[in-house]
Amino acid sequence: MSISGGARQQEALSAWRLADEAFEQADSRAARAEAMVRQLRARELVERWSWAERRLPDALRRWALAEGLWSWEEAVERLGHLDFVARRRFIRSNLALFPDASLPALLDLVREPQPGDGALWSPDGSTLSAIALRLDRARGREPALAAAAEGVRDPAGEAGSRARGAASAGPSAAVEPAGARLGALLFGAQGAARLSTDTGFAAVLDFAEHHATADELALLLEYARTLEGERRAALCGALLRSGEPLWGVPGFADLFSPEQRQAHLRAELAAYERPAEVPIHDTLRIAATLVEDEARREVLSLFLDEVRALGGRGRLEGLCAGAALADGALRPALLDEALAWMEACEELDEDDRVEGIAAALPMLPAARGAPLAERVLDAIAAGQVQRTVARDRLLAIPDAVWAALPEARWAPALRWVVEEGVDAPAPRSALRRGLPAPVRAALGEGAPVAPTEDGSAGRSARAEPSSPQERLRGSASAWASLPDAERAGLLPEIEAAARAILQMPDTEDGALRAALALLPESAWRAIWSARARASAWRRTIDLTDPALFAYIGSEHYLHAEAVIRLVLGLGGPAAVCDFARMLVVLR
Repeated sequence: MSISGGARQQEALSAWRLADEAFEQADSRAARAEAMVRQLRARELVERWSWAERRLPDALRRWALAEGLWSWEEAVERLGHLDFVARRRFIRSNLALFPDASLPALLDLVREPQPGDGALWSPDGSTLSAIALRLDRARGREPALAAAAEGVRDPAGEAGSRARGAASAGPSAAVEPAGARLGALLFGAQGAARLSTDTGFAAVLDFAEHHATADELALLLEYARTLEGERRAALCGALLRSGEPLWGVPGFADLFSPEQRQAHLRAELAAYERPAEVPIHDTLRIAATLVEDEARREVLSLFLDEVRALGGRGRLEGLCAGAALADGALRPALLDEALAWMEACEELDEDDRVEGIAAALPMLPAARGAPLAERVLDAIAAGQVQRTVARDRLLAIPDAVWAALPEARWAPALRWVVEEGVDAPAPRSALRRGLPAPVRAALGEGAPVAPTEDGSAGRSARAEPSSPQERLRGSASAWASLPDAERAGLLPEIEAAARAILQMPDTEDGALRAALALLPESAWRAIWSARARASAWRRTIDLTDPALFAYIGSEHYLHAEAVIRLVLGLGGPAAVCDFARMLVVLR
C-alpha cells in the first residue's frame, strides 16, 4: 500500500462513517438495509487495505525505507495500518533507519492508539524509551538528517554482512564451494568443470531464470559474486528476470547496483499495492444457508461461481455443499459435477475422495450410492482414511445402503475401526434401527445421560451468574428447556444482559453470538449500532478473536453466521443478496 493506498483506506473510513449516520437516521427497513450494506462495503475495503499492509514482510519494509523507495513520512503512515504489536516490533528493531526528523511522528505513533487498535491497546514503555533516548541525543542537531545511521546498506541484517565478508575474501573463500555445489546440482558430481563452457553457463542462466527457488537462489547469488564482466551481468539479469524475491537472499546489496535493487524492490512491493485478496466462498455458503427460495437461489449461484474458481479439495467440498442447498434439477446436476471433479482432479488423494463421497451419499439414490459406499469401506479397511474421521465417514452411509450391503463388504472396514480404537460421537438414532447387530455394535450405541437425584438429566446446580455474559448464557440455556408460555418472562433479562455486554469491549462478544437468535429486533439494532460502526473497528490478530465482526484475511468473517443473521434480521433477504453481490463485485 502506497500513499495512495493509505488515502484510499482513509476514504473508505470516511464512507463508513457516513454510512453509520445513514443507518442511525434510516426511517424504513429498505433505507436501513441500504445503509448496512454500505457499512459492510466500507469495512471490506478498510480491512483489505489493512491486511495488504500487514502481509508486507518486515524485511521488505526495511529495504523500502533504506533504499529510499519510501520517505520516512510514508513509512510512518504505513506503520499506522499495522496492528500495534507489529508496529512496535518494527520500530524497535529498525529505529536506526529513521532520521531524527521522524522521531516526533514515531513518538505519536507509539504513544497514541491508531484507528483499528481497539481496547487491547496499551502504552509500550520500552519503545517509548528508545525513541525518547534518540530525541535527547538529537537535541541541538539539525531537525532532519539524510539518514539516521551512516553506512546502512543491507537491511537484510547480519546474514547480508556475512555474505559481503565472504565475497570480499576472494576466490579461495567462495569460488570452489559455490562452483562445485552448483555444478553438482545441475550436472552431477563432476559437473563443476562444465560451468565454464558456453553450454554449461547457458544452462545456469536457464536454471536461474526459470527454475531456481529458495536455497538455490542463495547458491546462485554466491556463485554470481565469483564471476566478472559479461558473465556476472548475464547471471544477475537472469536472476532479476526470474520474478523470485531476491531481497532476502544474503549478498543482494553487494551483487546488484542501486538501480537494479530499486527496480526489483518496486516490483516486489507492487504485490502489496492493492487490497488483499480475501476468500469469500464460505461467507456466501453461510448466506445461502440462512435465506430461502429466490434469495437462496441467487446467493447460491454466486457461491457456485466462487467455488468453480477453486481447485482441488475446496472445489469438491463447495460443489457438495452447493448440492445440499440446491433444489429441483440443480441438485443432481451439482452432484454429477462434484463426482466428476472428484475423479478428474489429480490433486486429490483417496482420503479427499472419500470425504467427497461421504458428503454426496445422503443425497444420492441408494442404487447409485451403494458402489460409492463400498469405495468408502474399502478405503477405511485399507487405512487410507484418517483415524479421526473414519467413523464419521461410516455414519455418512445412509441406512438403506447399509442394509443392502452384505457383511463381507462392511466387516473389514468396521474391524479396522474397532482395532484402531477410533473415538467418535454416538451415531445417529437412525443407525440404531434396522441394521445388522455387528454394525450397530461396531458403531457404538452411545451411553445415556445419567439422571441426577431430582430426575433431571445432566442438570447441575450453578452459582448465581454475576457478569452480563454469564447472565446471558444462563438465560439462553434456560430458554431451551422452558415451555413457550414461560419464555416470554426471560426476554427482558436476555435483552438487558445483551445491552450490558455492548458497554464492554468486543472481546466479550461470544455470549452475544450464542444468544443472538433469542434477542428481539431492538437488541439487534443496538448491537449493530455499537459494533458495526467505524469507530468500533479494530484489527483482528488471530483466529481465536471472539469479536462479532472479527475479520481475518485468510478466512473473511470469523463469525459470518452471526453477521449475516443480523443483516437478515434487520434488512431482510434482499439485504443479504445485496451483501453477497457486493462481496463478488469487490472481488
